[in-house]
Amino acid sequence: MPTTEVFINNDNVTKFVSDVPEIVQSTGEFGTLIINDIPQITGINTTEFWDAQSNRSPFKGADVKGFPLRIEEEGVIIFDGRIKSILVSDDGHSATVSLRSIIQDAIDTPIRYVSENKETLAGVVQRIASLFKITIDSGSFSASIAEYTEDKAFVTANMVNADMKMIDLFQQIASMGTARIYASNSVLFFEAFEISDRISLETFTDDIDSPRVTLWSRPVPETVEKQSANGYSIDTLKGNVNTGSDTDQSLTIAGGPDSPVRIVNRPAGVALGEKKLRYINQLQNRITFEVPTTIAKSFPLGQACTIEFTTGDWDDTIVDISEVRPGDGVATTLVGLTR
Repeated sequence: MPTTEVFINNDNVTKFVSDVPEIVQSTGEFGTLIINDIPQITGINTTEFWDAQSNRSPFKGADVKGFPLRIEEEGVIIFDGRIKSILVSDDGHSATVSLRSIIQDAIDTPIRYVSENKETLAGVVQRIASLFKITIDSGSFSASIAEYTEDKAFVTANMVNADMKMIDLFQQIASMGTARIYASNSVLFFEAFEISDRISLETFTDDIDSPRVTLWSRPVPETVEKQSANGYSIDTLKGNVNTGSDTDQSLTIAGGPDSPVRIVNRPAGVALGEKKLRYINQLQNRITFEVPTTIAKSFPLGQACTIEFTTGDWDDTIVDISEVRPGDGVATTLVGLTR
């Protein structure tokens, strides 16, 4: 089992914690924002450590909301934030410690931000994350910025009055840019959609003649349901751009002068519209399968792998992992998207 440690104000308090739950880690769908965070931990209170009414507690007379809390697994940070509340059980033996991550605190904040020049959607999120000291995955942001730049899909943001929360802004950006923005292990990722060409780094197989059987269940495919559209209507600072008949223009993007995020010109609108069309017209399956937890633990979201199911009528299939579901400690369920 991996070593999990809990720190408050950089002091190791693991001995006062009985449970750190594993949670589902997910990238979400393209066009969405999702925050994967540990909501709470269970504390051991037999020494009254978590009882703010006790003289034996470090929380005596203090506001528990001000205490920073960090969780590490094998030395890697999987949660970085603060205590939200502490509820001691009726018998006094345990406590439910509710948590709030740095990212959760930030995204609930009303945002005031104005672009200095035209920039990409990923660039807007990157700069705001920097302002709020949110740790980002530089690789995913750099790749997305490069992709939008190549497409000349530029925008400007104009939020002067702070009447929109960051969570709403990020959701709008994810939808506008056909991107998935997600937080995993207190790190923010930004992935703009494009047909994946990631190299498969692992083959999960049920072949008993292989050195190790790593596919522990029959893969279960299901069709990814997507919006149906053949055209779009997009507002930009330079007017509307559309394609398809009036009845086909079911994809809409509000990027005109009244939008907090404004698409700078019509070519940029076309680039964002075409990206959205490519995504919804890509036929995909979502495949669910079980693998050893020892492998799944080190298999990051978004990474590509190959499913080799030899006992059924199945062609070897490459998928990009979109979800990791904790299991019984021995087996873990992975969910992957076909290309």
